[in-house]
Amino acid sequence: MQRDDWTKPLDEYFMESVIRNYFNFDMVAIELNQQAKKTGHVGVVGEAIFNAEKCRIRWSHLHLLRKKGEQVVYQPQMSVEEKEERK
Repeated sequence: MQRDDWTKPLDEYFMESVIRNYFNFDMVAIELNQQAKKTGHVGVVGEAIFNAEKCRIRWSHLHLLRKKGEQVVYQPQMSVEEKEERK
């Protein structure tokens, strides 16, 4: 899995954050990076991989899928052992 791939739990947190922050994507990006660090989604400590632009694009994509009645397709997550083997 790429370190900036979206996962279902991260998308769920993201959507809640967008509403909680009244579509202020600068704040959403800050919260999303904090959550990603907490859940081990970020490879390098202190590295912000989500920014306001990336969050706006993701929100637009999710909104379009909802309008079309389609579901998000997520890549299967690798286990810790699989991640270690790729190193």
